[in-house]
Amino acid sequence: MYDDTNHMQSVKQKEKSFHGSGSHGKKCGKYAAIILCAGSGSRMKSDIPKQYMKLGDRMVMHYSVDTFEEDEDISEIVIVAAKSDVDMVKNEIIGRRCYNKVSNVVAGGTERFESVYNGMCALGSPDYVMIHDGARPFISHAVIDRLKDCVVENKACIPAVMSKDTVRIADDDGFVVMTPKRANVWNVQTPQTFEYESFKQAFDTYMSDVSAYPAVTDDAMIWELVTGKHVKIVQGDYDNIKITTPGDMEFARGLLESVKKEAR
Repeated sequence: MYDDTNHMQSVKQKEKSFHGSGSHGKKCGKYAAIILCAGSGSRMKSDIPKQYMKLGDRMVMHYSVDTFEEDEDISEIVIVAAKSDVDMVKNEIIGRRCYNKVSNVVAGGTERFESVYNGMCALGSPDYVMIHDGARPFISHAVIDRLKDCVVENKACIPAVMSKDTVRIADDDGFVVMTPKRANVWNVQTPQTFEYESFKQAFDTYMSDVSAYPAVTDDAMIWELVTGKHVKIVQGDYDNIKITTPGDMEFARGLLESVKKEAR
């Protein structure tokens, strides 16, 4: 058992060191965003994919697109949708709103990494790329700024929040084999952010022989597997949730309502 008081003190100390203060003037070059909206949303138990569901006065995906559209350092946005949804997203979802930075809507693949790669190939020639889940509507400008600052120096960085729970590592039979210190356990979020050319080269290498590598569950794993280099953690935001289940949607609605009340 770990002492909760000591753990929370460690959380605060680490969050302070990881947090930074937003923009420090390090940002330079062109930033692009890829917003992934190709998921089927089977766990939502809905005929409507989660990214197209209504949250307040907008679809879930609109929140992310709006945030990146508003960011003065983002010069280009590419949206990745299911192949069957591309025309609908172009004409009915994006086309009806005044987005100046959405340059393309492209078809995703069967796996996440295929969708990300399609988005990468559709970009112009940015200096840095931010890859975000369209089902994370509450990404903040503060987190985006911290990532923009970090990627200039580190080339690869991810937002994350410290785990509030004890995490157990189990073997294939379900027996606990390790309990890592919570102070070292981070829950990873998006947008995962990279120097574009370096990441594109790593991605090209990965795509040339996918079977030679272990299965990947996020974008940063490709960077780690191909380059052998570390990924820097940037303090994320506990509100930057990914909507996956009906319970997540209810939580998101409550969060949105609380934000509206604070703004009154």
